[in-house]
Amino acid sequence: MRRLSIAVISALILMDNIGTLGPAVIALNVIMLTIGYQSAKLLGLEVIRATTVSIESGIQNATVGITVGGLLLAAEDGGLSTLSLPSGVYGVLMYLVIAPFMYWRINSVVA
Repeated sequence: MRRLSIAVISALILMDNIGTLGPAVIALNVIMLTIGYQSAKLLGLEVIRATTVSIESGIQNATVGITVGGLLLAAEDGGLSTLSLPSGVYGVLMYLVIAPFMYWRINSVVA
């Protein structure tokens, strides 16, 4: 029951902040995917490895942000800092952004 309540609270927080944070975190994710892919290609990595670098570049930002927000800037009540909120939204939206990228990469490798 506790997990369900945490999931519901998280969903409510996400819905309250998606309009404000959504465009910025989607832009950040797309930029990081692009930088990761292009930098790997510039370094001469093959396409499959460049795709891996790109995905890693786009996904690990949420974890780093939540860690920094939670450990270094902890709230007084012991919970997560409000500065962790963008990372939480990023953590949810990154999968929606990365899905078309993965579809594109899988189809281009198969073709």
